[in-house]
Amino acid sequence: PRYLSNFRPVDGTEDAVSAAREFCEGNGRNVLVLAGSVGCGKSHLLESMARSLFTSGKSTRYILAPILIDELRAAEGKGNVYDLLDRYDATHNLLIDDLGMERPTEYVLETFTKMIEKRIQYGSPYNRLVIATNLVREDMVNQYDQRIADRLWSTTAQDVKTVVMSAESYRQN
Repeated sequence: PRYLSNFRPVDGTEDAVSAAREFCEGNGRNVLVLAGSVGCGKSHLLESMARSLFTSGKSTRYILAPILIDELRAAEGKGNVYDLLDRYDATHNLLIDDLGMERPTEYVLETFTKMIEKRIQYGSPYNRLVIATNLVREDMVNQYDQRIADRLWSTTAQDVKTVVMSAESYRQN
């Protein structure tokens, strides 16, 4: 199993590991964005964080962005999308992996905007968000919109911390 304790830091991951530990300890900002290229350790960190948060008794949900969208589309088809969104809202720590892999439809854009905005605007120590993405800011603007990119890549936001991981792929080494 992946834990923060068995994450092998390499050059370019130190800040992300530090931010992940800080987040799991309940310190730092309510929204953490881990950005970096494929294979640099983002998913390992997210899984480790989810396990750490969950075993410490905190309500936690780790999910891949495309699967989240599939769940939302299925719930919308059944007429209970608001029930699903309420369950996500009730989760203290929501960890979304691979933001940017899903198809950027209007529905995806609207749904992610609402989920992200809620966590940023109304977040608290009990309503936190971690996002892992391969997208750089410019790609996020193109795939989603200026609003989400501006929020997640803000250098002045008090509630959002974005860490860019510059490590090379673990899988290739």
